Amino acid sequence: ASTQGKTRQQDIIRAQLELTRLEDKLLILEQQLHSAKNRLAQWLPITMLVKSLDDKFIPPVALTDFNTLEFSQLMQLLMAHPAIVAIEQSVLAKQTQVSLAKQSYNPQIGVNVGYGYRADTRMGQSRADLLSVGVSIDLPLFTDNRQDQHVKSAISITEATKTQKRVALQKLKGMYFKEYSQLSQLQKRNTLYQNILLVQMAEQSQATLNAYTRDDGDFSDVMQARISELNAKIDALNIQVDQHIIIARLNYYMSSLDSQVMGELREEQPDEH
Repeated sequence: ASTQGKTRQQDIIRAQLELTRLEDKLLILEQQLHSAKNRLAQWLPITMLVKSLDDKFIPPVALTDFNTLEFSQLMQLLMAHPAIVAIEQSVLAKQTQVSLAKQSYNPQIGVNVGYGYRADTRMGQSRADLLSVGVSIDLPLFTDNRQDQHVKSAISITEATKTQKRVALQKLKGMYFKEYSQLSQLQKRNTLYQNILLVQMAEQSQATLNAYTRDDGDFSDVMQARISELNAKIDALNIQVDQHIIIARLNYYMSSLDSQVMGELREEQPDEH
């Protein structure tokens, strides 16, 4: 086509420019990759971070079917979440403190027994040993200034911990529904991209290229169609990445299931002697 004068020099320059822009995008992505690896340095050994990425990506597996999970089942799983269980253990400890504080209302009885051995005198006379017995009784007659305040303080701390548990449970529930809503929308967008949008973008790109090769179209239209198709593929990939991220976050709220699975696996493993 160039021998016939149909291909202009500016088309070649435009193609080179777009290739340079793509190379710049690759450099930016490489920079983001190194930055992500550096953030992982606090969790993973450096020997793992210096390795190249594996081409075989293993997506996270959902611990349960979030679409069929009922509300009652969700609340049971959230109640068994390690964060909630930790607060429950704190509540039990505070209740023990309340019981101990109430014990101060009971009379405190103490018994002291002492025995003293006495050797014989220098003259050889024997001396009787000493035995002492003491009994003490502490009667909490005036409890306003000490026992009452101690018990009230322990009860107040216990109720505050219970409130903390309710707030934590509501927060987990709210965050779960937020993530689940985003996952539902991403699933719809992924279906739209895979079944319709990417197909249409490919058809448009091919149509503009066919028109240009027949000298019936402009090169800028071909480039714009190719770039739009590439951006659509990147958007589709980002949607899938976001789905994997949200599934991993939703698995966090289902961590009690993961604990049960790990416990079952440990029970199934034979004991080594």
